[in-house]
Amino acid sequence: MKSAVTGGSGVVGSAVVKHLVASGHEVIAVARSSQAAAKLTGLGARPIDGDVLDPPSIDRLVAGCDWVFHIAGVNEMCSRHPDLMSRVNVDGTLNVSLNGFTPQIGDHIPIITYDSFSNQFAAATGLEIGPGSSLDLEYEAMQL
Repeated sequence: MKSAVTGGSGVVGSAVVKHLVASGHEVIAVARSSQAAAKLTGLGARPIDGDVLDPPSIDRLVAGCDWVFHIAGVNEMCSRHPDLMSRVNVDGTLNVSLNGFTPQIGDHIPIITYDSFSNQFAAATGLEIGPGSSLDLEYEAMQL
């Protein structure tokens, strides 16, 4: 299985990457910095330069993947940059979620998302992520 991961160099994402690699998955993960790329390489993933706010990099990330694990997000109390938090958590989630439906990529790709910011996403977009939600995703829960 080939899996794409956003947020793979973070606390939760690195645990997901470790689990996937240990389970025999080929893991491709988006990296916004050389430090993140080095960490991902050390975890056994293949990093690609990109950002959840850059749809073409998400296209490159998910191309040929069987699964997408969307873990990237900004989770801060009293953020100094609430606009960035909203852009990453809302726009970034839309970019990753809708990517699996673009014709040039192919068939629907199951997307697993870490649920630390879905309420913010729903409030900003009017779309919910989950079974029977207004954003018609195949919603999966994973316990690591």
